[in-house]
Parts: sequence; C-alpha cells; structure tokens
Amino acid sequence: MSCSDFNKQRVKKLLDLGCGQGRDTIFFASNDLDVHALDSTSIAIENVYKKLREKTISIDLKHFDARQGIPFSNNFF
Repeated sequence: MSCSDFNKQRVKKLLDLGCGQGRDTIFFASNDLDVHALDSTSIAIENVYKKLREKTISIDLKHFDARQGIPFSNNFF
C-alpha cells in the first residue's frame, strides 16, 4: 500500500509494530501520517530517535514487551 492509497482510504494513524531501524516509520511520518512505532528492543528505539534528530517530523516511539500487549486502547486505531 502506498501513501496515496492511505490518503484515498482516509488513513490518518499508522501503527508500525516492530519498527526496527525506522525506515518505514520515518517514511510514513514524512508523508503526513500520525505514526506510532513500537519495538521490543531499546536499541531500535534509540536508533530511530537518532535518525529523527535530523528530521522535522514527530513520531510516537515506544519500547514494548509483546507479552504485555499493545499499549493503546482498543479504539485508538
């Protein structure tokens, strides 16, 4: 799915579950989506924060333990 497909479907929020190095996370946030990114490793989150220092975008990044469930209410997305 491309960003134009998201626009056609009126998608505003995106959950990047397992964001890794943040390539997709940053791409979608750069295309005006409200991105919430989760990863189970703090190193991945730190790396995305480092990349964000060079950008003028905002992403909600969270470290999470999959055994605890996704840290959003049922109707958030």
